Amino acid sequence: MLADIDFQDLGDVRVELWGASIARYARFPVHCWLLIYRGDQIDRWEVWQYEDCCDESWGHVHKNLFLPYEDVGGGASRLIASWQGGAAQRIAQRAEKSPDSYPCSSHYRVFPGPNSNTYIQWILDDEYTLGWRAVGSGFVDQITRHEREVTT
Repeated sequence: MLADIDFQDLGDVRVELWGASIARYARFPVHCWLLIYRGDQIDRWEVWQYEDCCDESWGHVHKNLFLPYEDVGGGASRLIASWQGGAAQRIAQRAEKSPDSYPCSSHYRVFPGPNSNTYIQWILDDEYTLGWRAVGSGFVDQITRHEREVTT
């Protein structure tokens, strides 16, 4: 999937994967989001349980719903992984195209998904696999299986 990305005019980019515990669920599950850095601009991409919560929302997909490093109420935010170069460009472009391409933007379910971690794993594809605390990340397998069935 990431192999199909156009690399024209991507510029210098850095991507970071962040996460924070979710208070409501005993602090073990983590909510993940991506920060995309282009020059002085930082954009936060994530799926949230409620639709259309900010100026740049597409269903449950949100850009800059919260401040870049803001937690989600269960504990401090923490950096999980980061990318530069080609990997960062691929991830950034996939996130930036996600309002038109993420197949679950109008659906949200805490368990088993699709949820915030399903979205992040879908964007990251083979670049990184979220850990066990990222409940819902495994739901991406059902999405990709469906995408393959539709295109064959």
